[in-house]
Amino acid sequence: MLSVQNVTFRYDEGAKPALDGITLDVQKGEYVAILGANGCGKSTLAKHFNAILLPESGRVLVEGMPTSDEKNLLALRQKVGMVFQNPDNQIVATVVEEDVAFADRSTLVETLATIQHQLRLLTQSFATGQELQQGIPTAIIGAPNVGKSSLINRLCRRNKLARTSSTPGKTRLINVFLLNGAFHLIDLPGYGFAKVDKQEKLRWGEMMQRYFTESKELCHVLHLVDIRHAPTADDVTMNQFLRQMGIPFTVIATKADKITRGARQKQLAPICRALLVQPWEIICFSSEDDTGREDLLALLEKLTVEQA
Repeated sequence: MLSVQNVTFRYDEGAKPALDGITLDVQKGEYVAILGANGCGKSTLAKHFNAILLPESGRVLVEGMPTSDEKNLLALRQKVGMVFQNPDNQIVATVVEEDVAFADRSTLVETLATIQHQLRLLTQSFATGQELQQGIPTAIIGAPNVGKSSLINRLCRRNKLARTSSTPGKTRLINVFLLNGAFHLIDLPGYGFAKVDKQEKLRWGEMMQRYFTESKELCHVLHLVDIRHAPTADDVTMNQFLRQMGIPFTVIATKADKITRGARQKQLAPICRALLVQPWEIICFSSEDDTGREDLLALLEKLTVEQA
């Protein structure tokens, strides 16, 4: 029930009352229209129903709660709503529906724009996200004891992550290492000489060929050669195989710490001739220090962008 009891109200002290001794009751379920000429006080009276305005004298009760008591304000506003006549006087928006929903319009628009931007980024990077979750496959190949396992350990800064040995042919399986949560480094068995029987060598060869021909996810190969020596016939054969298969690769010249900086360019010349690459396409690498580590990580980052 809404009860208006002898309410008087002036907008300015000493002015003519906008409301003068108004009394009315509205029962639950009633529909009441208030009619009158412009300026006679209809809106002023309505604003008393939910304490937008407070009476100079008299009182207004909403279900027994006096509007003059500030403690009742929240409960009153939950009971009595008001739709303004002029859209410019709406609380937030220019239409009633948006006001009823009531949100900070500027904040809402900004929040929606942020959400849309994030959704767009998620959509565009879905494939990349899948790759990052699973790891971008990058194979590492080379002759036995060329330094494949040592390279992985250096990149990951874990000395014993991949098994190393002075005995050639230590890697006999396809081992997979996840680097920085983004790259699968696939350590393949060394090709060429190893102290194993002919059947074992044949099995390794079949396993590697099957991997290269059947792997749909492989995106790049790191082809390791020893910078101190000219590429072997097996190195050249592997290089030709990668080219025939159309598999992108980068030549990594390992054991760069074993020779002086000045001698490196000279040692790269026979590698370039045998593997048909340019000196600037080769990364000189050492597992004993950080030579080439940043260059190799930059290459892997570039592969991430290209796979996006």
